[in-house]
Amino acid sequence: AYITVYVLWLHLIFITIIPFLVLLWLNRVIFKKLSEANLPIRRSGDNVLRKREARMARISILIVIMFLICHTPKIIPSVCEIIYSKPGLIPGMIEISHLLLIINCSMNFLIYYCSSGNAVLNIFNLRRNYR
Repeated sequence: AYITVYVLWLHLIFITIIPFLVLLWLNRVIFKKLSEANLPIRRSGDNVLRKREARMARISILIVIMFLICHTPKIIPSVCEIIYSKPGLIPGMIEISHLLLIINCSMNFLIYYCSSGNAVLNIFNLRRNYR
């Protein structure tokens, strides 16, 4: 009973479900603010800063979407263990969820790289020039 309640249920609720819901809600709020074309993103009204903030918000939303997609299969073995008391009920699901976690970590760099263009290359070139 201890393992079922404290380890499985509380882990599922506080480590998985609540953070997912908070991320979804916050990104919905960000997306809603971005889609409101009439309201400025910054009070200064500077167009360059506004475009930069919109791009960074889109990057952030994309990273969170990737996070949610890659972490969702992690819930399936936990739910199977709560319902059926067998974590390995679906063969290979734990391995797939671990692979998706690694893919998620790798994709963040690619998302930043593709969205920033030459900025990442400039950082690496500056670092190489100082050596």
